[in-house]
Amino acid sequence: MKYKVDEIVKLKHVTEEDKQKSQLTYYDRFKKYEGLTGTILAITKSNKYEVLIHTSKPNTKFFYEELWLEKLTEFEAF
Repeated sequence: MKYKVDEIVKLKHVTEEDKQKSQLTYYDRFKKYEGLTGTILAITKSNKYEVLIHTSKPNTKFFYEELWLEKLTEFEAF
């Protein structure tokens, strides 16, 4: 597993190829969350990530594949 519970991740723009590789369905409503961040709440036995999405709508959470997520990049100002 690449990510851990309570880690903040970025929701990637998912390509058609990545959608086809998945056991999960990538719903059209997921597109509006692409580029946002989320917190990993849990990891299933089949390595699916339950993600709480950081949005104005409270308690928005979905299951994501690992390849649909990316590390959050932070830069330190000088």
